[in-house]
Amino acid sequence: MRLLTAMLDILFPPKQRALRARSVSHEALAVLVHPIRIASTTPQVTSLLPYRNLLVQAAITEAKFHNARQAQEALGGILADYLGSSMGERPCVLLPVPLSRKRLRERGYNQAELICRAALRTLKSNTTIDTGLLQRIRDTPPQTGLGGQGRRANLEGAFTLIRTPDPHTLYIVVDDVTTTGAALSACIQALQAAGAVRIAPVALAHSP
Repeated sequence: MRLLTAMLDILFPPKQRALRARSVSHEALAVLVHPIRIASTTPQVTSLLPYRNLLVQAAITEAKFHNARQAQEALGGILADYLGSSMGERPCVLLPVPLSRKRLRERGYNQAELICRAALRTLKSNTTIDTGLLQRIRDTPPQTGLGGQGRRANLEGAFTLIRTPDPHTLYIVVDDVTTTGAALSACIQALQAAGAVRIAPVALAHSP
C-alpha cells in the first residue's frame, strides 16, 4: 500500500493539505485540544480545536470533502475524549448536524455523522446516535462569505424534528466546524421548539 501511495504521489502530486491529513492521528490532534465556549448560541457551543491550526484544517477539510477515514477516526477520538470526560455516566444521544437531501446525494455521506460513529466505537454503551430525529428540510446556499446575521437568516427554518424528543434525554448536537454558530443555533431552536430540554451543542473546531 505504501509503495502504491508513493507511486501515485509521483504521478499525481497531492496537495499540501492532503499530505498533512496523512499525518493526522488522535494523538496529534489531542495535544491541540483547547475547548472554548462560543456565546452566540443558547446553550453555548463548546468547540474543541482551533481551525486556524493547519493540521486541524487538514483533518476537517479532508474528512468533510474527501471522506478521509483516517481524519474522521482521529476527530472521532477527540470527540470521544471530550464526551467521556464531560458527560460521565449520563445517557446521551448524539445528533450530527444533518445535510439536506440534495447535499447528501451529491457528497454521499455526512461527515459529522461519520465522526460521531467513530467516537461511538470507543465510548461506553450509554451513548447512542440518532440520525433520524433531526432533519434538514430546506437546502441552503453555502455559508461562505456570509456574516453572522446572514448565516443565521440563511438557516432560519432549515431544520425540524420528525418526532417528539424525550425531555429527559441529553441531546448532543455535533458539527464539524463552526464560525458563528448559526447551524448549531438553528438545530437548537428546532429541538427546543419540539420540546427538548437538555441540549449540548459541540463543534470539533472553531473558525476563526
